[in-house]
Amino acid sequence: MTDQHKQLEPESTEKLDRETKQSPDKEIVIHTKSLSDEESISTQEQVEQMETIEERLEEVQESQDYIEEKSPIAGVLQTDFNRLTAKNQQFMVTLDRRLVDELDYEVRQLVYEEIVQTLLDGQDSGQTARHIYGTPTEVAQSIIDQELNPQTEEHTISPDWQIYVDGALLLGSIFTFLTGFSMANSDVEGGQYFGIVTMILNYLAAGLAMLITAKSMPDPNAPKGQKGYPKYFLASIGSMLVWFLIVSTSGALIPRGLNPILPPTAYMIIAVITFIGRILFKRHYDVKGGIF
Repeated sequence: MTDQHKQLEPESTEKLDRETKQSPDKEIVIHTKSLSDEESISTQEQVEQMETIEERLEEVQESQDYIEEKSPIAGVLQTDFNRLTAKNQQFMVTLDRRLVDELDYEVRQLVYEEIVQTLLDGQDSGQTARHIYGTPTEVAQSIIDQELNPQTEEHTISPDWQIYVDGALLLGSIFTFLTGFSMANSDVEGGQYFGIVTMILNYLAAGLAMLITAKSMPDPNAPKGQKGYPKYFLASIGSMLVWFLIVSTSGALIPRGLNPILPPTAYMIIAVITFIGRILFKRHYDVKGGIF
């Protein structure tokens, strides 16, 4: 028994030593797995935290963008408003107080956009809102008057037919009177050309010439090179030449039987009547946009 015990004892000892030697490795593996799991969980939490932070940053950025774009008054961006001087800012605030109960938001927005841009341009040369526009009360009243009476600006230029009739009566009557006056002081009977048909054509062509000239009027306020003076001179001279050619050729081409000549006094009377008619016509329709 003692020998067997002695034989078994080394074997048990060796087995125990082997197990002991192997156990640290097992513990290391187990510990490593535990660390890996903890690191994986920690990394996932960090990713989730980063995503949350990014979402918050985006919300903050959107909030800042909204604040920057929000208008302190209708149609004025915060960034543009901040660029104004203190006096110009106070001008805009006071103006808005005058108009907030008078005009719709959309109308004020369009008005303020133009005013603020003008003020920003004026600041470069040291001009204030009062120098450019006057007091807020004056500006507000002027804007209200324009908005409540839009027909004043809309009807600045009358319809073409009114300009045509106005020009025909004016220029036609002047030419008819001068023709009758020259016939009365001429030794040549009938002036040789100015009959009834020619006189009618005179009025019609005169109205067309005046309309073309009125539609080609230059714009002094336009940028240099776009004022339209060359176009105006060509249109006015060309239309007047056509009018003169129609009158002169009709008298020469239309037979005397179809184009009878009236006494000089008759032409002058017709001219006076049509000129008075022009005055009444212009007053009745309030013709605007013509040459005279």
